[in-house]
Formats: sequence, C-alpha cells, structure tokens
Amino acid sequence: MIVGMQGLHPPYPPSLRGGERTYSGSANLALIFTILLFLIAFAAPAADDAAAGRIEPAPKEWEGVGITEHPGAQLPLEAAFVDETNKKVRLGDYFGQEKPVLMALVYFRCPMLCGLVINSVLDAMKGMRWDAGKEFECVIVCFDPLETPQLAASRKQLFMAEYARPVTAGGVHFLTGNRENIKKAADAIGFAYKWDPEKQQYMHQAAIYTCTPAGKMSHYLYGVQFETAIVQQALADARNGESGKSGPQNFLFCFNYDETEHKYTLSALKLMRVAGVMTFLVVASSLALFWCRDAKRRSQT
Repeated sequence: MIVGMQGLHPPYPPSLRGGERTYSGSANLALIFTILLFLIAFAAPAADDAAAGRIEPAPKEWEGVGITEHPGAQLPLEAAFVDETNKKVRLGDYFGQEKPVLMALVYFRCPMLCGLVINSVLDAMKGMRWDAGKEFECVIVCFDPLETPQLAASRKQLFMAEYARPVTAGGVHFLTGNRENIKKAADAIGFAYKWDPEKQQYMHQAAIYTCTPAGKMSHYLYGVQFETAIVQQALADARNGESGKSGPQNFLFCFNYDETEHKYTLSALKLMRVAGVMTFLVVASSLALFWCRDAKRRSQT
C-alpha cells in the first residue's frame, strides 16, 4: 500500500524571526489535546479489533472455498500441463533435481488477488540471495482451464522483466492445463475454489506453497504479502525435506467482504487508520522540532 505524501505539509509554527508571535502555552496544550483526540479516534478502534481477535465471517457463497493444509502430501507428478512456450510438460519435470519448488495457484485474468499474489512472489524472489533455476524452481499454475499458454507467456514476460535475472528464466514456469489435471494438483495441495457465475470470476483464497524436491507439500504461506526472509526459510526447509503446518491463516489479508458487490475490497477504514497514524507522526515530529528550537532560543536569551 502506498500513501501519497506529496502536498502534505506539516503545520510548522510561525517564524520566530522579526519579533513575530510564538505559540503560547495554551495553544500548545490545544494542539496536544487535538492530536490525542485524533490518535484515539484512529488507533483505538484498531486496537479494539486486534484485542477482540475480530475476523469477519465469510458469507454463505464462500462455503467450500479455502485451503486445507496437507503437509507431506505427494503432488501428482504425472499430471500433464502446457508451459508458456506451448510445450507439453508434466508437473514432475520440475522436481527430483534436489531443488525445492515455490508454487502458486492463480488464474491470470483474476481481477483482484492473483495479481497481488504474483507480484508479491516476485518481490520476495527479488530480495532473495537464491536464484530461480539454481537453488529453487518457481512454478505458477493456472487453475482456469480456459486460459491459454499465450496468456501465460505474456504474464511470464512481465514477471521476468521485473525479476531482472535473465539467466534464471529457465527456473520460472507459468503452466496451464485441463480441468482434470488442475483438479489433481489443487486437491493434493488442499486448494478449494469455485466459479461465481454472477460475477464471472473465481472465488478462492490467496496463498503460496513450498514443496520438497520429491514433490511433497512443505509449507503454506497465506495472504498477498510475503516477506523475503520467510519465503527463503520455507524453501530451505523444503530443500531439507521438512514439512508441517504453517500457522494461522490470514484469509485474504487486508481485504473485507463487500456484501453489495459480493467481493473482497481493500478496507477504507484501515487505510484511514494508517493515514491517521502517519499524520500523527508528522505532526508530532514537527512540534518536537519546534519545541527544541524554541527551548534553545530561550536558553540563549
């Protein structure tokens, strides 16, 4: 999330030069009181939500959608797919090379989560010491049987342009396939999704996965933001053949369900709270700077 800061000027106090008026003690108290009210208005609701462990329930339409972890489960290595070059491949082609595999199940025309997941995978990979194709493989599997290798190729081209490690292009794979083989892979992972005919889009959860060189499920990482250190550690565990549950699920992180639109959207309230905290920090810093300068001026007179 990027909050634009251009045009945001902190309320610097009047100049102390030329005998202009300075803030009085009562004005300082008023400013402090205003800031405290502002902080309470934005921070307190967030603290209440966190303390209560509040989680918005998924609507009935989402029943049967989610992820059931299968640590140690064997992936269907015989499942047939087509890569971004329109070449027929098997899922097993990316395993058995003593390298762990970073996987994601997405569909390329997804209007919301999938693009965020792919971009976050890219950001995590860019920060790694490891290179795709050398220390690990990256396999992006499309779960929409109607999407084509041509579309996969265009997505990989954008991905590799950002990854900026051309020598590792052979370690990143964008796959499409038929319904049967997609279902085999999704079932092994525990990834349950369904089509919403009204909105003409898939309902699914956001996550990525690490797999052992033998093609067994290792770790599940949820949400649309993945820290590089965590992803690399999960890959290291997978390389060593380790697997296990990955902790609590952050269901569609930072998104709220809109009952009128029947979709998850970025919470405006959360954005306001973050902006409020940022504004508070700017104001507090400005006032601290003013008070320090004022104290120094007084000590010199």
